[in-house]
Amino acid sequence: MLSSLPVLALVLAALLAPQERPREPQDDPSTRPCPTCEGKGRVQVPCRPCEGSGERPCPHCLPPDLGLLRELELPDGLLTLLRRRERQRDAYRGLAAQIGARDVPPAVGHRRCPGTCFDGKCAVPGARCKLCRGKGAFTCRPCRRKGHLECTDCEATALVRRPCPTCLGTRRVPDPATRPGGELERCGWCGGSEERPCSDCDEDCTAVRACPLCLGGGVATCLACGGQGKRPCAECGGAGWLVSLGEGVNAPCEACDKKGVAHCEFCGRKGRTKCTPCAGEGRLPLECLSCEGTKTRPCLGCADGIYLYWEVSAATLGKPHAERALALLDVALARLGVLYEARLEELEALQPEQTQQQRKALERERDAQRRRLRTLRSALGRRARLSFYSPSSSIRSQSSSPRSTKRTSTPSVCSR
Repeated sequence: MLSSLPVLALVLAALLAPQERPREPQDDPSTRPCPTCEGKGRVQVPCRPCEGSGERPCPHCLPPDLGLLRELELPDGLLTLLRRRERQRDAYRGLAAQIGARDVPPAVGHRRCPGTCFDGKCAVPGARCKLCRGKGAFTCRPCRRKGHLECTDCEATALVRRPCPTCLGTRRVPDPATRPGGELERCGWCGGSEERPCSDCDEDCTAVRACPLCLGGGVATCLACGGQGKRPCAECGGAGWLVSLGEGVNAPCEACDKKGVAHCEFCGRKGRTKCTPCAGEGRLPLECLSCEGTKTRPCLGCADGIYLYWEVSAATLGKPHAERALALLDVALARLGVLYEARLEELEALQPEQTQQQRKALERERDAQRRRLRTLRSALGRRARLSFYSPSSSIRSQSSSPRSTKRTSTPSVCSR
């Protein structure tokens, strides 16, 4: 028992000893809080799926894309039915033109009839589509004839919270005050590579977003019946008559007994089905829109000749490091001239005849940016000069001069 006491004492001493705290990012003297997110790590940016509008085109109004549907696991027979309809429409297109039927897209907020009619008219002379009753389209119920739905990625706010593109969510950026003087012309955010890792996606370059077929609802309009609960007859395409492409006579369709329609077995006469791509969940991993599968994004500070890093770094340093801040602004002004000169040359190369107004607009933009940077530099220079002429320094200078000595000989400022 006594022999185990020293061992217990060592164990207790090890447990009670102060543990070395792991070094946090904010403890690193070579970094400072990110000026873009103010050290929060996340910022609000415009929603990419809706392009910052808060609305997206209604997918229920759009005609089915067979190229996309081939990649989905559709019910047996549905893809075959859709392909057959497309072949019938292509075959009837010439006959429909002879009887004055137009192949026009439906109005906004309407869905094209899933049958083989053209603007409500079938290829059989005098026959109207039995499904749409000669209208050629149906009112889209999900969007209520608006043609668009609220974006579910941003909840119609047009903004989403994402990791800060400047600090990549780490809340810290390299301190420009600690960088060597010879590296001022190189971007401190990317090290001069003009590329940074994408912070919006995972290792597979995918990000979870709203399903493009149902926009997060989990329910899609039935492709077979177009949301009507009744689908066109597979044999006659909704006309009730079999169209003869040769010189024969059109015959009544025996499959539907000239009705042209049948109950839709794919949706159970409901008009809507569970969305196939997302399995009814409304969201699924899709290719990242920020990096487009490359895992890297252009640096916001220096890519393509921009000068944001130098401007932000100068404003962050301010008066305590006025000399370095002024040097950074000089680099920004130099890059500004090169950037707009390259843009003007590119504009003239693309449209040499119609560039007069665009060139003037670009020159006005360049002059406005140059005035803004010069104003910032002048203000920073004035603050730096005022720091060298503070009240304490002026009193010391006056007390050291002969004229001030006579006025302040009794009593002196220093003795006071």
